[in-house]
Amino acid sequence: MSPQTGPPRRTTVLEADLSAETVRREPIPEPWRRQFVGGKGLGARYLHDRTDPGVDPLGPENALLLFVGPLTGLLPGEPRYAAITKSPLTGTFLDSYSGGDFAARLAGSLGDAMGLIVTGRADRPVSLVVSDGEVSIEPSANWGESVDETCGAHPDAAVACAGYGRKDLSSLPNGTYREDSYQWGSPRHTRAGVSSLPTGPAPSFSG
Repeated sequence: MSPQTGPPRRTTVLEADLSAETVRREPIPEPWRRQFVGGKGLGARYLHDRTDPGVDPLGPENALLLFVGPLTGLLPGEPRYAAITKSPLTGTFLDSYSGGDFAARLAGSLGDAMGLIVTGRADRPVSLVVSDGEVSIEPSANWGESVDETCGAHPDAAVACAGYGRKDLSSLPNGTYREDSYQWGSPRHTRAGVSSLPTGPAPSFSG
């Protein structure tokens, strides 16, 4: 899907529970929309709501949130999104940001949703597919492939995945990430261990 071409009214969030293999949409409470502006603010509020204080950052009770901002995908050079979770490295709140094609395509695929909340742990390789304001959990045919191979298998989508970069490279401890030409092996999402979260195995997000 192409990036948003008109101003979206983002009033909902999408949520995928990988343990139960269920997806749902819920409206953002009106007070939250007024108090917490943008992806970082709302993402932080939802993380507080979805996790307990002592949650294991590497456990299925932790949550991984991908949230966009009010202008993401609307202005040239602006597309950014936030990956928000409880850090496996520090044990505290973590917000990490990235841009590029994936951010714009994510914004265009979310419809009226401000972001995607991922909880639980899949017991088999799966992919999360985001398109036309809906999210689905589908079997992954790319388990064990490199980042390049996984992205190449979905030429019409922007893909985020955890894996290794090239077959001639050793697997990175925190996995790798790619949205077009960027890898999760860069500081963008390995910072504080975002890419080591077990919301998978190795989920990919396509928009």
